[in-house]
Amino acid sequence: MPNSDDQAAAGLPSRYRVIARGPLPGQDAALVAARLAALFQRSVQQMHALLAAPFAIVKKGIDLASAQQFTKALAHCGCACHIEAEAPDFSALQLKRFASPGIGIVLDAPTAWRDSSDGHAYQLFDLAGGSQLTAIGVANTSLTVHDWNELRLSKVAEEMPWLKQVKRPYRLEGENWGMRVQGVATEYQGAFPGLAAHAGADAAEDGLSHHLVLSLWTRQALACLTIHAPAAAFRQNEALYRWLLQTQLSVQEHPPGPVRDEAMARWLKYNKVAV
Repeated sequence: MPNSDDQAAAGLPSRYRVIARGPLPGQDAALVAARLAALFQRSVQQMHALLAAPFAIVKKGIDLASAQQFTKALAHCGCACHIEAEAPDFSALQLKRFASPGIGIVLDAPTAWRDSSDGHAYQLFDLAGGSQLTAIGVANTSLTVHDWNELRLSKVAEEMPWLKQVKRPYRLEGENWGMRVQGVATEYQGAFPGLAAHAGADAAEDGLSHHLVLSLWTRQALACLTIHAPAAAFRQNEALYRWLLQTQLSVQEHPPGPVRDEAMARWLKYNKVAV
C-alpha cells in the first residue's frame, strides 16, 4: 500500500470518504439499522435515517486502507457502500502529450499511459487502471453539440444495448475551452453479454463496465471521446479522469482528416454527415 507521499507524487488521491447507500439487496432495514447502531454506538433511529439517505457520508478524510476497513464493516452489517476520493492534487503528476491531428484531439495524460493511435484511430490505454480511451472525429457541417450528442448516444444504444444509462447528459467544460469548444457527457454501466450470467453474486460488480461518452463540438470539427473501464476501476480513478478531461484536453480548430473506420463511414453516410 503506497503512503500519502507516494500517492501525491503519482497523482493519486491520499484521502478518501466512505458513502453509505442503504441496505444491501435482500437485507432487512431494521436488522441493518440495529447492527449499525451497535457498530457506531448510535441510536437505531439515527441509523434508520442514515439508511434512508441516498448519499450519506459515513467517514471522510481517511486513507485508503482505513476506508476499505470501513466498507468491510458496513458490508458485514448489511449496508451497501462505496469509497470516493477526496479532492486529489495532481500537480505533481508527470504528463506526456498524446496528439492525433487526424481527428483533432490533444490530451496531456500520465506518462505511464500507452498510445495505440495511428493518426486515424485515437486510442490510449491506462494499464494500471484497466481503462481505455478512444476517440473519433469528423468535420462539422451544421450540427450543434446537442445534435452531435444525440447521434452518438443513438449509436451507443444500437451497438451496445446491454449498457444502461446511469447519468443523464450533462455539460462538461474545460478550463481553457471558452466558447470555442463545447462538451456534453453521458455515462453508462453494464456487463458484456455472457459475463453477468457467469458471475456469482459476490463478483457481480466485477463484470460491470463503465462508459463515459463525451461529445465535443467546435465550429469546424466534431469529436467523440469515450473512456471505458471496469466499474470499480472507473470509480477509483474517476477524479483523475475528470481532471484530465477538464484541464488537459483540447480539440484543434481545423477539420479532422478522412475517416478510415468502416463502421463510422457507414454511420456518416446513413446520417448524411459530410466529412
